Amino acid sequence: MKTYTQLILGLLACSLLVGCKDDIATAGAGALSEDEEVRVRVKTLSDIHSTTIDSVPNFSITQTPDSFLIGECNTQTWATIKADLLTQFACPEGFEFPKDISDQYATQVDSVALMMTYSSWFADGNSPLRVTVYEMDKQTLAYTGVYTSHEDVSQYWSGLPSTHVVQEDQIVVAARPNDSIYSSATQGYIPVIRFMMNQQFVNKFNAIKRFPSQRQFNEDILKGLYITTTAGASTALYVGNIQLAVYYHYYYEQAPGSGNYQKVDHVKYLYANNEVRQVNRYSFPYKDIVLAEMQKDEDSLNYVVSPGYVYTSIKMPVAQYADTILQSLITARGDTLQPYVNKAVMRVDVLNVNEHSNTSDKWANPASDMLLIRKDSLASFFANHRLPSPEYCLLATLSASINDDNQTYSFHYDFDVSTLLYNELHRCMAHQDLQDIEMVMVPVFVEYSSTSSATVVSKIKINQTITYTILRSAQRDTNPLDIDVVYSGFTINTLH
Repeated sequence: MKTYTQLILGLLACSLLVGCKDDIATAGAGALSEDEEVRVRVKTLSDIHSTTIDSVPNFSITQTPDSFLIGECNTQTWATIKADLLTQFACPEGFEFPKDISDQYATQVDSVALMMTYSSWFADGNSPLRVTVYEMDKQTLAYTGVYTSHEDVSQYWSGLPSTHVVQEDQIVVAARPNDSIYSSATQGYIPVIRFMMNQQFVNKFNAIKRFPSQRQFNEDILKGLYITTTAGASTALYVGNIQLAVYYHYYYEQAPGSGNYQKVDHVKYLYANNEVRQVNRYSFPYKDIVLAEMQKDEDSLNYVVSPGYVYTSIKMPVAQYADTILQSLITARGDTLQPYVNKAVMRVDVLNVNEHSNTSDKWANPASDMLLIRKDSLASFFANHRLPSPEYCLLATLSASINDDNQTYSFHYDFDVSTLLYNELHRCMAHQDLQDIEMVMVPVFVEYSSTSSATVVSKIKINQTITYTILRSAQRDTNPLDIDVVYSGFTINTLH
C-alpha cells in the first residue's frame, strides 16, 4: 500500500512540474490511463469542540521534580495556588561521630541548620513570604511508593505545635536575598534560606553515635520535614538544593600522654537527593469556583494552568471528517478513490503571549511545550514513560508567525494530526464504527538526545512549573480552532 502511495504521489509531483497551468484537480491526468484518476483536495475541518476541564479520571501528576515549588500566589484570573514540600534526607549510613574522651572532652552536636537554595521565583519577587518547617511525626515516605501532587499531608504530619522544629520562621523577599552561598556549578553566589533548628531537633542528632541504615533512620530518627508557608500570597520559590548541616565538635590529644586536648569543629551534611523521596504538594482551594468562571468563556477561550490545575479538552468528530473526505473522493463510476492524507495541521492559537501587567497571573508564561494526547491514554503514557506517537499523542512547541502587517506576531501550537486522521479514514473504509476522539492538552518538559543524523525526543515529563496558557476556542465565531488538511485520492486497480 505504501509503495502504491509513493508511486502515485511521485507521478503527481512530476506532472505538476511540467504542467503548471493545469488546474490542481486535473494535474497529472496525462500520466494516467482512462480508468485511473488522482484528486488533490484542500479543506478546513471544523466542528471541533473544546472546553476547559478540571482533571482527568485516574490521572494525577506523579512526582518527578527537578526543582521544588514552595509558596503561595493569589491571582485575579485563577485565584490561589499553594505549594509545599514533604522531604526525607539521605542518611550517611555507617558514619560514626568521634568517640568521647571523657565527660569533659565529649563529642557534641552544637547546632543543626536547614539550608535551601532557590534559583528563581514566580510572581512578585519584592513581596515577603514567610517559610516555616515542621517535622513529619506520623509516617515517612516509601522509597518505592507512587506519590502525586495532591497527597494528604495529614497522613504524615499531625499538625501539633510541638512539631515546629525551627528556632524562628524565615521571612523571604525573593528579589532581595539576605543570605547566599557560592555554587561551583554556576561559579557564582545563589540565594539561600537558612533555618537554625531548635534544641529538640539538635538533641535528636546528639543521641546518634553511629548512623543506622536509611530505612531505620527514616522510621526511627527522622521521618522527614514538611516545609510550607504561613504568610504571603504573592510569591512562589523554585527551590533547588535542600540539605541539613549538622555542626559538631570533638577533641583529640595533641600528643600521646600529653593530657593536652585540641577542640575540632566539623560539619556533616545530609541531603534531600534522589536517594530519598520528596513530594511537592499543590493545592487549589478555590478551583471549583475558578473552573466554573473559565467554562463560561468556552465559546471564545480555553485555559491550561499548570501544575495540575486545569486542562483543555478537544473533541474531534472524526466520523464526520472521514465522511466529508471520502464523499469528495467518489468517482463517476460510484467507487471511492484510495485516500491519503498529505498534510493535516491543527493550529491552536495562544492569546496571552507578551501581555504586560503587574498582576501575578500575567507573570505566568504560556507553556513552551504542549502535549496533545488521547484522554484514555493519558495516565498510562506518563506512568510507563512513553514517547510521543503520531497515532495517539502529539507534541508541539510554542511558535511565532508574523502577521499581515509585518510588524506583529501571532503565537500558536501546531499539531500534526495527519497520521491520526489517515488511520481513522482507513478504519472507516474497513466499515469500523468511528467515535469522537477526545484529547487533552498537557504542559510538558521535553528532553532531547542527539545522534550524528538527528535530534530526537528522549523523555517527556509533566511540566511542574507554573504556566498559564489562554487558547482560542474551537467554538469561537471568528478564526476558531480547526484543522487545515490537504489530502489526495487515487485508483490503484491497474498498478502492479
